[in-house]
Amino acid sequence: MSISDNFTHRLILIRHGISEGCIEGRFFGKTDTSLLADAKDQITEMSLKISPWLEEFPSLKLYSSPLSRATDTLQILIESLELSNENFCPEIIDEFSELNFGEWEGETSSSLMNKNPEFFSKHCENIVSSNPPNGESLNDLWERVCPALDNLLFSAIGHTIVVVAHLAVNRIILCSILGIPISNFFYISQNNASLNVIDFKGELPQVRLING
Repeated sequence: MSISDNFTHRLILIRHGISEGCIEGRFFGKTDTSLLADAKDQITEMSLKISPWLEEFPSLKLYSSPLSRATDTLQILIESLELSNENFCPEIIDEFSELNFGEWEGETSSSLMNKNPEFFSKHCENIVSSNPPNGESLNDLWERVCPALDNLLFSAIGHTIVVVAHLAVNRIILCSILGIPISNFFYISQNNASLNVIDFKGELPQVRLING
């Protein structure tokens, strides 16, 4: 008996490959950074991990954040899996764009502690509801990501849906699926070019893999 006899659809959630600022720990959210040279090898290796997960629900739907580090990751994945571009037209979901860091875009934790230690410390103490200047809080991110996720899953019966998104977005999605509070956000690892697999029986999820 295959898993598809018991479950109705599958979500494969991917973080984009390594991109500008990742090594330095820079806060790049809405900034449209590019993949680094090592990303292609990362994504190609990741495609080998994905292949077995595509067998149970071979009907695919592909989605991506609008940022190029995500769309380029999905394109490399399509090529690595030898999927036909004619048969698979990825859909962009604006709500899956990364957390907006506002005036902190391009900064690091160290640079912000040097510039405004009191404000940054208070922000870290109240990370769920505090937002960077002209940016988003984790609550804000939850409110735009989760409705989009619900709409996606509602239309996914019988399919494997592949979503390429970002560190914060993936953590929010996993918090939602696991039913844990956003305050546990940082307990979830999401390496570059990692994948998460969640099967669904109707609306009931079963997490099969995290940060694989």
